[in-house]
Amino acid sequence: MALLVGCFREYQELADAYSDQAVVMGIFRHLSHIAQHFLMTLIFMEEIDERHLVRFAESAQEAETVTNELKSLRLFLEQGRCVKVNPYVAFQIKRILSQQVVCSLRIKTKPDKRRPNIEKIVEHFHISWNKIIEFLIWRTRTPSISILQLLIRAGLISQDSQDFQQTAESFRFLLKPTQHQICQLLRQLLVSYQDRAKTAIILYNLSIGKIGQDYSVKGISHGLIADLYELGLIYKYNSKSKRFYVVPQIIGILTNSPKDNIITERFLVVETNFRVYAYTNSELHIVLLSYFMRLEYRLPNLVIGFLTRESVCKAFRDGLQCAQIITFLSNHSKNHSMPDNVAEQIKLWEMERSRINDQEAIMLDEFVDLSLYKSTLNFAVNCGAYIWDNQERRVIILKKERSMPVLQYLQHLDRI
Repeated sequence: MALLVGCFREYQELADAYSDQAVVMGIFRHLSHIAQHFLMTLIFMEEIDERHLVRFAESAQEAETVTNELKSLRLFLEQGRCVKVNPYVAFQIKRILSQQVVCSLRIKTKPDKRRPNIEKIVEHFHISWNKIIEFLIWRTRTPSISILQLLIRAGLISQDSQDFQQTAESFRFLLKPTQHQICQLLRQLLVSYQDRAKTAIILYNLSIGKIGQDYSVKGISHGLIADLYELGLIYKYNSKSKRFYVVPQIIGILTNSPKDNIITERFLVVETNFRVYAYTNSELHIVLLSYFMRLEYRLPNLVIGFLTRESVCKAFRDGLQCAQIITFLSNHSKNHSMPDNVAEQIKLWEMERSRINDQEAIMLDEFVDLSLYKSTLNFAVNCGAYIWDNQERRVIILKKERSMPVLQYLQHLDRI
């Protein structure tokens, strides 16, 4: 669902995308259960008064939330006080109920004499994807201009003169499961092409493609094929090849339930004393752990570190959030969870940061008399520059960006 939200500029583009079964099936499976219930209930009805939708929910608020969710994707269309299911969507759902959904990409008629085995296809994905991840971390192996622009639009890197800088969003991106990373870049890939409906149809059909089946590049833009190949999401022998294969990592990523897509490598043991054992020799894993841990020892296939206040707070300053650190540790933990006291302490460290806010300010003191102090204080409050004051010491603290009118006021009085 998230792939399409906000990607289309007008209704007709979305309607064109909904002309394909794979798109509708993918959107439907990513809806909440109650939204799916609404949709299935109403596909055989012409329209219904929006106020009556509360009958299908536990509360009026839930009905309103679900209705807004369906409207945002144009699955529900408004007609005065009534709503109805988008006719394109209703038609495709009825087809899906009566027949199997198959990939609509062109299949090569001639057999491939050089058909690659599954190991070669998977290896291509890991090599290509790791190049992207390594570039985000170490700025090595600069990708093509098209992929660079994709990463910039996604907010994963920023360009300063000739250098590329890592962003806070990049830190958050690297801690996500690979499946979520792929979805995030696919969304950026979708909005970067002029014909978004056709691009969406291709991406969703890749998600229901068949492993080992060779598909034709005919009808797909050269730029999209090149981008998908560089990201490792399709396999080709070379740039001139007229056929391609989908990699297992993209199968089902857009058309299965989100919970079915989460596959993570479990290599961590988190102890109640904040010690973390990482059974890995992956440089990528070690770099990710160093974002929020103090690494102490490195042995063959084992890294030992501690979650400390300093290391976690540094991660917060770099843009990571408490929930992201906890989710990363839980997803990769061999025990499928982490100690409650460790999770609670990370939350407390994040709460510490929200108790104090720093702000540039200007302090005014040494007022010659109380009347000047009070008139200046009133002026500062009225113009929105006031932060704090102490009448006993005759001190006023002003917001730096709004202090100029107050200073001009004092200069006008010629008593500063």
